[in-house]
Amino acid sequence: MTTGWAKDNSIRFRKWAELWVLIRTIADSWQPILDIIAQKDAYCAVCHNERYNAKYWKYKLISLLIPSLPIIQMPRWPDIILDLSDVRLGILIAVPNFQFNLKPIRLPNIPRFSLPTGPGVTLA
Repeated sequence: MTTGWAKDNSIRFRKWAELWVLIRTIADSWQPILDIIAQKDAYCAVCHNERYNAKYWKYKLISLLIPSLPIIQMPRWPDIILDLSDVRLGILIAVPNFQFNLKPIRLPNIPRFSLPTGPGVTLA
């Protein structure tokens, strides 16, 4: 089992290494285009007009060369509607019969409080 595990992982590692080399070569092949863009931006950095300038058209031309990524539509689940209006379901709940024994509660008398008297104030 250990040898099979080591063999599987060596294959995975080799494929990851090949992927890294492929990504590296793609990045290196795009580097001249990025250098041209950087040189043009350094040369024409004082232009403040952003509407349909050379940078806009340059990116527009480059975007014609780069294919757009395909958008894969995921399958959608159908809308499922459950109509339970005609289902005759019922639950019988047994409620206990309570017997209440009422007894009067004797409350203490509330003491009477009086507010202190203050000096009389008149408004003229």
